[in-house]
Amino acid sequence: MQLSSLPLATQSLLDPTAMLDPLILSEWNAACAAARSESDEGTGAALSSTTAMCGVVRRREPRRQVDTDDFFTLAEALDTLADELNANLFLGGASPPLAANSPSKAPGRPLSVDELDPRGMDGLTGVQLNHVEEAHRLFAAKKYAAALAAFLGVNSACLAHQLTPALLNNVAVCQYVVEQWDACEATTRRVLSVDTTERFPSTRRLVRVFILQGRLHEAQQAISPHRDATDWFSEVEAVKAYVCYVNLYAAHQYNKALESLEVLLSFCPCGTLEAAKARLLSLENMSQAVRYAARRSQVYTMSVDLHLCLWELTFHSITSVPGLTALFEDMQAASVGKSELRFRQLQTHIIRCKEVFAKLQGLMAAQKFHEAAEFALQVLTEPYLQDGMKGVVYFERARALAQNANWYCALDDVHRALSYTEPVELRASMLLLVARCEEALGRFRDAINHMEESLRLVPNATAVEQLRWLKVRVARGQGSTAAPGTAPRTKKAPSQKAHAYQPTVSSNPLDVHYKTLSLPCNASAVEAKKSYRALAMKWHPDRWCGASEEAIHAAETAFKTIQHSYEEIMKKVS
Repeated sequence: MQLSSLPLATQSLLDPTAMLDPLILSEWNAACAAARSESDEGTGAALSSTTAMCGVVRRREPRRQVDTDDFFTLAEALDTLADELNANLFLGGASPPLAANSPSKAPGRPLSVDELDPRGMDGLTGVQLNHVEEAHRLFAAKKYAAALAAFLGVNSACLAHQLTPALLNNVAVCQYVVEQWDACEATTRRVLSVDTTERFPSTRRLVRVFILQGRLHEAQQAISPHRDATDWFSEVEAVKAYVCYVNLYAAHQYNKALESLEVLLSFCPCGTLEAAKARLLSLENMSQAVRYAARRSQVYTMSVDLHLCLWELTFHSITSVPGLTALFEDMQAASVGKSELRFRQLQTHIIRCKEVFAKLQGLMAAQKFHEAAEFALQVLTEPYLQDGMKGVVYFERARALAQNANWYCALDDVHRALSYTEPVELRASMLLLVARCEEALGRFRDAINHMEESLRLVPNATAVEQLRWLKVRVARGQGSTAAPGTAPRTKKAPSQKAHAYQPTVSSNPLDVHYKTLSLPCNASAVEAKKSYRALAMKWHPDRWCGASEEAIHAAETAFKTIQHSYEEIMKKVS
């Protein structure tokens, strides 16, 4: 008798190099004990002799050698034991540990990609069967992580012949639901390698995994033989929607890309696609994107991609140290994503931003404005600084420059800060600093416009008094050196033509150009360049793309006028 000719369970018991699982040993010992008790009651001399020959199996060392005679004797005893136990099973007297389970009834309809197969319990006994039943109960209760852990425990304890396609399919389903895409792909491929009935939707599940991993070419290849199949409708339409999404996103048509993404979500609902949608929303409104990601993360609690997206978007919108501290604590309390590299990098960036802001605030409190401006300039080149804190750093640098009466540079930095900032209170403070710089440069009407815009956002008694004083000064004609009235920085410019940017008429043509740039007639080339940069940044047509056609036309005219005046002044001073 050859070892390879015996049943796989017998091979495992007799193989001297095999390290048997304690669960298998306990079941074998229980069977021997049951056989011995039946022998004592006179159930058969053969069973008694079999039990006497085999005895209780002990854990063997890896190098233990089996004698040839013992080998054949034990093999014969095992066969006799199996025959007698099967006979007792027929009579209703089999011991519970070795009683086989009746095959579970398979559903009449095809399985979906996220549905467990009840036949995964077939062939299991004892503790393993209890664990699988518990895994099914946990899955039905939507405790997917616990169900996956139970299935994996059974998977690791089973022998090779017990790992049926149904059991492997159930493991893949759990991995799919908890969005472990790499593990799901590996397990699904194992199902494909052993499934000869094509009962399981393994290929359809792979297509979805390819989509969610961004592997478009592989997804298209997988669906090409099944484009006309009825049960492949969802996967085919999902691939079509994903192709549209990728093409529209590459063409920067984000609104249409969002529509395609919502179609894709209807076929493949998951946290990974919800994270992609939140990132698309963040291009338009960061606060809205953060709220959306927070709501969806309560639905897809096990999605690492969605939770990381929520933390990243929150990090990019935070503008204060308390906000950074709260985000860090939320990440520490989370149960998902801690093993990801992105998680550790984000926590490192949060810590660095807190250190930077603390140092910058310390320099400002100590009135070391020059050192604060230099430090802020150095920090702005760091890659870990996110958009919200970048706006704060630009604002702090603008404040430091304004304290040193460096009005042009302060105006540049505060405009940059506004482009990074969404919180209303912070934008109002920035607009007040813009008004202060413009007042110092003699642009009183610009200062009035920005101060009014700030007050529309957040009421401020001090700003109201300052605004009244500026209006009185302009009414008395004391702002003659200021540029003509200009439109506010908001994209919704007033429709009055008086707000269009026009140079003041003068007998000396060059004086017109100096007044267009709000400069004295003896201004240097450096001053002319700084003033030109500030006005060009404000009136560049790209900053007015969301305004009315009349406002866009006024911005284009003002930009051309400013550019022409700068060129004429540079011709004179060069």
